Amino acid sequence: MTAPAALAETTAEIATGPIVRPGPRRTGRFLVAGLVALVVLAGSALVAMWLGAGHRGGGPDQTAAESVRAAPVAESATAAPATSVAATSAQPTTSAPPSSARPADPNLVAMDDFTGTRPDPAHWALYESTDANGAAWSPSMDQVVGGELRIVGTGRNPTGSGNVSGGLCWCAPGANRTYGKWQVRARFDAGAGYGPVIGLWPQSDKAADGSISVSFPAADRHTGYANLRWTSGTLHTDSRQLSGDFTRWHVYTFEWRAGVVRILMDGTPLYDSTTSTVGAAVPQIPMHLYLQQTVGPKDGVPAAGPTTPDQVITHVDWIRIYR
Repeated sequence: MTAPAALAETTAEIATGPIVRPGPRRTGRFLVAGLVALVVLAGSALVAMWLGAGHRGGGPDQTAAESVRAAPVAESATAAPATSVAATSAQPTTSAPPSSARPADPNLVAMDDFTGTRPDPAHWALYESTDANGAAWSPSMDQVVGGELRIVGTGRNPTGSGNVSGGLCWCAPGANRTYGKWQVRARFDAGAGYGPVIGLWPQSDKAADGSISVSFPAADRHTGYANLRWTSGTLHTDSRQLSGDFTRWHVYTFEWRAGVVRILMDGTPLYDSTTSTVGAAVPQIPMHLYLQQTVGPKDGVPAAGPTTPDQVITHVDWIRIYR
């Protein structure tokens, strides 16, 4: 990859970052698991009655993301002005993903190069639900093709109703971590009505417990936001507005430690909580990685329309998770 030009932080443009949250995560895989668990428990109960003695068995070990639930309820947030950051890259927009051998790093704990035919169900839970604006989240929109994950959005209804997109989270048992480093190599198709988001979401599924993300609601993918959210009396968002061509491949890094949150692109800092002018607080409970395309109009994502392409795709080459 060609090294990007240095990022210049300016105050020429002031903007407020959008409220970013994962979409609904009703997953068919976990619904089936729940039904199996009920059958097993029912069978155990019958055996216990026949023998005249028995004991209760525990249900499956579920994280918050595995349970059936609606999308998080929107909370009011106090958002600090977002500092504009410019980014450029000389890499061609549609360059093929490079080969990605396993990095020789002892701190690497998990990775996915998307070499199969679908998202690995041992790690990924796929969204399956209907959003409040009538858009559907369908597992069929989370595809592995040609060595990359593709999150596909389709539909041009300006209200969002009937439009379909996808999302998924690395939230299988044991996937939630307190502190570490997450990397995602991705690029985003332009198109109104669909807004890519990459981020870390709390295991509690409560926005008040904080989150970290990058989001790209603008249709042309030339504006984005690096976001940190936390609660201190009220919910706050500290954002940096990003300017660049995000239809090109970039590596997005979330570095989350006990005293700092850093968000980087191609190794260059986009956000550093230690330089926050609004007293940003670092989240302190386990979180997991999520990838999605928000269907607008919602969370700063504009409505789809006649110029929206037949498919709007978030392309993900690989992910890496480190201690």
